[in-house]
Amino acid sequence: MRTTVVNMPETAIQLGRFRTEYDPVEDRLRLIGEPIEKDRNTVSIWLTMRLTARLVPHLAKAVHGPKFRASEHPSALHSFAQSAASSAIQPTTAPIAPAQSGVHFLPESLNITTRNNTLVVDFIDQQQNRIQLPLPNLMIRQWLSILLASFKKANWPLNCFPEWIDPNKITASGNTKAIH
Repeated sequence: MRTTVVNMPETAIQLGRFRTEYDPVEDRLRLIGEPIEKDRNTVSIWLTMRLTARLVPHLAKAVHGPKFRASEHPSALHSFAQSAASSAIQPTTAPIAPAQSGVHFLPESLNITTRNNTLVVDFIDQQQNRIQLPLPNLMIRQWLSILLASFKKANWPLNCFPEWIDPNKITASGNTKAIH
């Protein structure tokens, strides 16, 4: 897979709506997003297992707020919050379809920043072109659930995910305590 850049702007493309799917032929995750600028075609970002596995801990760390750090049972609280976020995922009426003439992007690195209580993932390719994905807290949790399902579908190792993201892992390891 090579990066194909079609009319890449000088500034980063910022995505609004997006979806994530596993492509078994490429053995990569494909993030298909709609740029905020309405006159642009959809963008396909091809994520390798290695790069995504490096991203997941940063996403997980971003959802740690004061209530989780102060809790006696942060894993259980995270698990509940994660479950609520997963339940809140609503399929859109019109799924985002990749455009034939859109941008196909293979990032080599990431830059993660926080702006106005929103995590911004900057995908950077070999030519230093950038595509930005802004993620509010709820969306981070939802994307973590989608990434976990995608990793399972791809049979990729799950060791980059904390136990609280997957309740099955918590139960299996016996690390949870009852909260009454």
